[in-house]
Amino acid sequence: QKLAKENEVRVRVGQAPPLDLVQVEAEVADRREGLIRARAAAEDGEDRLRRLIMDPHDASFWQVRVDPTDEPAGRDALPDLDAIVAKAIDGRYDVARARNDVANAATSVEYFGNQKLPDVRLETSYRGSGLGGSQLLRTGVFPGVITGRADSGFGDVLGQVFGRDYPTWSFGLTVSYPLGHSYEELSAVRAGVERRQAAARVASLQLDVAAALRQAARQIRSTAEREDAARAGAALAAERSRDEQRRYEAGLSTSFLVTQAQRDLLQAQVSLLQATFDYQSSLVNFEALQLAPPLTAGESIALQGSNVVPLPTPAPRGLFRPGAGTGF
Repeated sequence: QKLAKENEVRVRVGQAPPLDLVQVEAEVADRREGLIRARAAAEDGEDRLRRLIMDPHDASFWQVRVDPTDEPAGRDALPDLDAIVAKAIDGRYDVARARNDVANAATSVEYFGNQKLPDVRLETSYRGSGLGGSQLLRTGVFPGVITGRADSGFGDVLGQVFGRDYPTWSFGLTVSYPLGHSYEELSAVRAGVERRQAAARVASLQLDVAAALRQAARQIRSTAEREDAARAGAALAAERSRDEQRRYEAGLSTSFLVTQAQRDLLQAQVSLLQATFDYQSSLVNFEALQLAPPLTAGESIALQGSNVVPLPTPAPRGLFRPGAGTGF
């Protein structure tokens, strides 16, 4: 906008053709459209972050501004990758669960292997009996003559049972052995196959863990190099924009070259922000892979413990962050 005002003055006094003013005004309109899109994208991102770190039941949920107050932390050297891979293989829950599957499969193999052995069973039992009630006493030849009566109560019956007056003993020995292709043999074979499959899954999972961590470490290195290159490019673009502005003020450049330098500076700063974001994301991904496998479709994560700094709604400040350059 400042450049457009300067061109308008120059065109009015005859120092620049009207085409320069039209070109600058078209650039201003294009950047205004970019600003509107960027502001909408920033508000969408703010809403997504608000849902992750704030309580939706809070009355000021939609009114609080979420504005980062700190720059990304400095870089730390990567620790020993081999040690991290070994620790992740021992500590990740999916690997531990796969190892438990192997242990369960080994238990099944042992169980079905025992089922193939001969089955020998020794059975013994004891039963005591007792008689109670009224008994008629007889003498003589059958049917005899009733000479008296003997009564036995419940206590007498219990005494006969526990006194082993009428014992009954039984013993038994049973031997069984499966012949041919029995169910137990098939079950043992299936359990052995399942154990080998579980062991193969553990080995494959360990390879996946190592490959994922090595790839994440390479991603950290590459994004760090990209950030360095983008920062150098942004610094050079800012210097070129300042030089082009001074040349324009001295009458040695045109508005087209000035707007082109500003556009290059904007692209360089956006590339730097993207590279910084990719580097921080690669760090988070590298740490997450040490504890859990990557998220699949339908899964999500939640963030807790973040501090929110309430800020008043600021006036529009252009496409650049404070201290990162000038707007349009």
